Amino acid sequence: MSRLALASIAFEALACALLAAALGPAPEWIGPAVVLHTGAAATGAWLLAKAAPRRARASAVALALGLIMAVPALGLAGVLALRQRLVRAVEQASIEASPAPEFAVAAEPLSESEGRGPRGTAVRALLRDRAASTEARSRALLALDRAPVQAAAPLLREALSDPGEELRILACLMLERRESLLRVTLTQAADELEAARARSDLNAQRTALRSIAQQHWERVYQGLVQDDWVEHVLHAAREAARGALSFDDQDGSLWLLLARIDLRSGDLEAAETALRAAQEAGLARASALPYWAELRFRQSRPTEVAAVLRELGPAPAAGPLAAVQRFWSA
Repeated sequence: MSRLALASIAFEALACALLAAALGPAPEWIGPAVVLHTGAAATGAWLLAKAAPRRARASAVALALGLIMAVPALGLAGVLALRQRLVRAVEQASIEASPAPEFAVAAEPLSESEGRGPRGTAVRALLRDRAASTEARSRALLALDRAPVQAAAPLLREALSDPGEELRILACLMLERRESLLRVTLTQAADELEAARARSDLNAQRTALRSIAQQHWERVYQGLVQDDWVEHVLHAAREAARGALSFDDQDGSLWLLLARIDLRSGDLEAAETALRAAQEAGLARASALPYWAELRFRQSRPTEVAAVLRELGPAPAAGPLAAVQRFWSA
């Protein structure tokens, strides 16, 4: 028997003795008796909760407290006996470690009943449908590999808290794979940068810094970093991009990347400067128009938002941008 169990028994025995005295010639002992009885109940509840399965711990605490407080002495004895049975059951159970399930990407698309593709709301609805089969929900999760990264990442993170263990494992593996691919590329770029600096190769330094900026940005864009880490990674991406531009300030696509980083950070003035520099460096205006529209919107300049979106022409690209243009041209 553990020391805590012995302590709870001692507390209860002393509480019973004081209670007997309080009911007789020494009524002033009723207070200490209640305190000791409560301590014994709390200790017994903690012992039972520790032995119970995780999902039943709250019920175990409620049962123990109610039983011990309502039935002095006998209640504690019952709780300790129940705890001992739980401990023995766990010790005697033969638990075999099962291998992680293997998941294979289904060659066929989702059926009509399961959804029409990863771009719609069908996958989201199926993943949240607890009545659907595990196989169908796993296929829906795998379909996110074909979805835009910004749409897929939130759903994968949501699946991490799914009640089904298979879904949680699969979502974790998919997120880890995305992160590991970027991490490998980032490590390679960092090694290349160090080697380029050692041999004073300016062009190789620019290329490595450009790659580092892109990989850091992808970590944010794909939703692989959260909370306070987002600004930290954006800062690393910004410094790498500026470092690359210090070697070649005529890289229009890199200026555009810097503008996107600044937009994500909320530095609208820096984002506008980077967008102008991108166009001055020869970037096609059409490539920057969606970001100009976002910038003007966040600057609360709606008239200019509509004007920028009209520059896209009467037939914009499919997807969210088309819906945005229809809204602003209505």
